Parts: sequence; C-alpha cells; structure tokens
Amino acid sequence: MSKSKVKTAKSVKSPRKPKKARDYNNDKRSEKSNLNRQKIIELYVNLLVEANGQDVPLQMLAKKSKTSMRTLFRFFGDKESLNNEIDNYLGQYLSSVSDNLNKMKFEEYSEYSFKVFDQYEKLFKAYLYTNFGQKSRLLFRKKFNDLLVQKVSHEIGINPNPEELMKIYFVVSLVNANIWKDIKDSFEVSGTDISATIRWATETLLSNIKSQKAP
Repeated sequence: MSKSKVKTAKSVKSPRKPKKARDYNNDKRSEKSNLNRQKIIELYVNLLVEANGQDVPLQMLAKKSKTSMRTLFRFFGDKESLNNEIDNYLGQYLSSVSDNLNKMKFEEYSEYSFKVFDQYEKLFKAYLYTNFGQKSRLLFRKKFNDLLVQKVSHEIGINPNPEELMKIYFVVSLVNANIWKDIKDSFEVSGTDISATIRWATETLLSNIKSQKAP
C-alpha cells in the first residue's frame, strides 16, 4: 500500500453527531425574569428602610442584589422608573384590600387594615421615610379617604352636612400607617395587637355620630 493511500485512509473522519437544540422555554425564562425583578424591588424597599429614607445608589442595589448594572437598567431603565415600581408594589397592597373593603363594614375593615400594615411593613416604612414615598402616599391617602368617607356615609345612612363630613373624615383618617407605626413603636406591639383597639375607636366614634343624627 502506498504512503499516499495510507494518509488518505487516516484523514477520513467519522460524521459528527448533530448538536442537540437548546431548549428555549419563553414562559420559564419570563417567569424567572419577573421573579428576579420582584426580588430586586423588595430588596430596594428594604435598603430604603435601612437608610431611613436616604438615597440608595443603584451601584449599592446592584452589589446587594448580586446583579450587574446592565441588568438593572434592562429591568428598570433609570432610578425614577425604579421608584415608580414601588408604586406598583403598593398596588399589590391595594388589590389585597379592595375586595375586603366592599365585603366588610368599615369598623371591621379598620381592624383588618392594621393587620395588613404588618404584612407590608417594609413597604409602608419606605413610604413613610422617603421623599418620593411621601408624595405618592399623600395622593393615595386623599383618594382612599374619600372612598372610605363614601362607604361610611352609606353605612350610616346619611347625606352628611359639613360638620358631619368633617367628623367622618376624622374617623376614617384613623386607618393610617402613621398611626400604626407610632403606636407600634411606642408600645412595642404589632398591628395585630393594635387592631382590636382601632376597631373600638372607630365603632365608638361612629356610634356617637349616629346617635347625634337620630331624631
């Protein structure tokens, strides 16, 4: 056999096995991305609370979340958009209480709300501490108080005059994260511990308004 034939025989390669196609499951990728995004938002809320409302640089958030700056910008775009995401996070609280607001009487709802404040403690502290949170919270409180005033007026069965309206507005203002935090910190108790007291207060005050309206 000639040398040239030997070389030819050795140079023949067996056919390659076809590569296995990558499994792209867009639903799973999207679910994982949304989960990571949510974790970053929750971490950002925690960092804001720890900083007592002082600015939290994106670089710190990236380091704490073990995420690259590129990923942060891909998720949120900029700092303002990230702050807006906390407003959306507040929406989770609103959705959790809106159905119950329609199902419960106001006194029962006031008790329930202080338990929910505990559940979303970090979120509410972020709103109490931060400048952007204060602005959003003021807008939210106005809309929410107006909704509660309408509910209470309907339950009492009156079309309140200005004085009665002011009294009702005072009562619904007791369902407030600031009051929850002040009592919680002063007495070292939870919102659940306070809930029976807030119900007592709202029941007592509304009963007084009803009795004054009675003929």
